[in-house]
Amino acid sequence: MLRDNFLAALHDVVVACREAAQRHRAASESCTRNDVRLLADFASARDKEADRIAEFMMPQDDLPPGMPEERELFESAVSLATVAFSQDETAGLFERLDAKELDVAEAAQAGLDASHEDSLTGMVTALRNDA
Repeated sequence: MLRDNFLAALHDVVVACREAAQRHRAASESCTRNDVRLLADFASARDKEADRIAEFMMPQDDLPPGMPEERELFESAVSLATVAFSQDETAGLFERLDAKELDVAEAAQAGLDASHEDSLTGMVTALRNDA
C-alpha cells in the first residue's frame, strides 16, 4: 500500500509529539523548580496523543515511529548541559520547549490540511490549538 499524504502527515504529527514529550520530560527531570517539574505531566499528555494517532495508523498498515534512542540520548544530554551551565536553570529551556510545541502545531496543521478522516479531525485540531 502506498502511503497517502494524510498518513504521511500523521506520521509527522506522531514524530513531533514524541519529540516534544521527550524534551518536556528531560526538562522536568533536569530542573529543580516545582513549576518546571509539572512538564512531566505535559510530556505524558503528548505521548498519549501520539498513541491515539498511532491507534488509527496501525490498521492502515502504517507503523507510527518512535523516538530514535540515539536522538533521545542526545537531546537529554543537551537539556542537562544547558541547565548545568546556566545561571538561571530555566534560561533557554522554555525557548526550546516552545520550539518543539511549534513543531507540533505545524505538523498538526499539515495533518488537518491533508485530512480525509473525520474521526481524527477533532483530536488533531485540539492538538494544534493546545500546542
